[in-house]
Amino acid sequence: MTHYFEDPWADAGDKSSIPLTIQPGGEVSYPEGYGSDYQLDQLTNPDAKDVSRQTDNQLRFDITELLKEIQEKGFLPYRADVNYTAFPAFAVGSDGSVYRSTTANGPDTSVEDPVGDVTGTWIKLGVTTLFENLGGVGDGTVLDWSATGLELSDFDLILCVGQVTTATGLANALGAQSTIAPPSSVVSDTVNVVLAVSGANVSAVKLDTITETGATVRVSNVTWVGSFTGIYGVKH
Repeated sequence: MTHYFEDPWADAGDKSSIPLTIQPGGEVSYPEGYGSDYQLDQLTNPDAKDVSRQTDNQLRFDITELLKEIQEKGFLPYRADVNYTAFPAFAVGSDGSVYRSTTANGPDTSVEDPVGDVTGTWIKLGVTTLFENLGGVGDGTVLDWSATGLELSDFDLILCVGQVTTATGLANALGAQSTIAPPSSVVSDTVNVVLAVSGANVSAVKLDTITETGATVRVSNVTWVGSFTGIYGVKH
């Protein structure tokens, strides 16, 4: 990043708004920009136009204000007047969540606000906490997330986070089989082995007897002491 636009160009300066439609008199506009009248000889042609300092300030302000918003937010707020592409368009909804588009939408097609969308045009991104602060659950624990109203199909994967409590356990955990299977491929009585790494915290666990709304915890390697403290549903 060569420059952070903390203050957009001419933020405190004088500006003149730029029309959003072509002007019949040939004045500057966003669709046409500076037309041919702006290159005419002002000494000999009465149709020649001056490039306005206030208009130039407005153009630079519009650009740098947008760059400031992108730099500070990463994703821009959703706008109904924007034509979003099918993928990978992202927008921040009025609820503060980030959404990814699956279908082109906007004034040219159909306007779909991501918040409350029931058409599948938008997918909310992020991590949903199913269980947290479990205190280290282990073999045989039944975890039921039906109360959340969410199912496996609502996520791309289920992430388990925890830690190994012995040095030898760490080596055993890293050597254990580890796969992350999308929930759509997980059916009842199928073991899903998850290896979650967070700094020095590593836990290899199995979710056994998986259903759409719950699972049974199985420790994946009895030769090490381990447990996990949180289960999260991830959508990306």
